[in-house]
Amino acid sequence: MVASTGYERSHDNEHVLIRSVAAAPALRGLGMGLQLARFALDRAAESEATRAWLISRRSGPFWQNVGFVSADTSELAIALASTHRVRLSTETGQLQHEVAWSQLL
Repeated sequence: MVASTGYERSHDNEHVLIRSVAAAPALRGLGMGLQLARFALDRAAESEATRAWLISRRSGPFWQNVGFVSADTSELAIALASTHRVRLSTETGQLQHEVAWSQLL
């Protein structure tokens, strides 16, 4: 595998949680991450989602370049309560230590 991305949809299909954008070390710095992020956001918009969210403590500057803004984790938890990642983070108490980001689609 050289690169991947994906997202989880909320129960009402209005929201998506971008799960990861990852590229092999040899591809980093070549714009692959940006292409993958835009690909995931475009597919989410095509599926009629209206807002994308993500959780990232370290990649804020990258996601800001894609158009994300800082968001409230409690709003993310409500919008995406049905997703595996948010359920797990809420159950373990990890969500309160995370940084949320959001973007209208």
